[in-house]
Amino acid sequence: MYNKLEITPDWLEKSINYEWEKSKRLRGFDSNDLTHLIFEDLYRIIKENPALLKVTYETLAKLNEKDGNTDMVDHLNSKKQQFFNQVVVHRG
Repeated sequence: MYNKLEITPDWLEKSINYEWEKSKRLRGFDSNDLTHLIFEDLYRIIKENPALLKVTYETLAKLNEKDGNTDMVDHLNSKKQQFFNQVVVHRG
């Protein structure tokens, strides 16, 4: 028997930070490409969990902000807002 991997917000944030630093340093990805790769890799796993989606959007926004990629920060914040607006509408 295998235990199902439980992804916590803290673990997810640390994993995103680790992957970001590793991929920028070793693979030379730019911020835009790396943001899309990380998000696409995680989305299928976290799409049903608003708390993990929020952590993903916020962590990627912080990393892009640190890189000075304000266009991506704006994009991520907009997407996060759209997602949570949809959640409120569906619950309401």
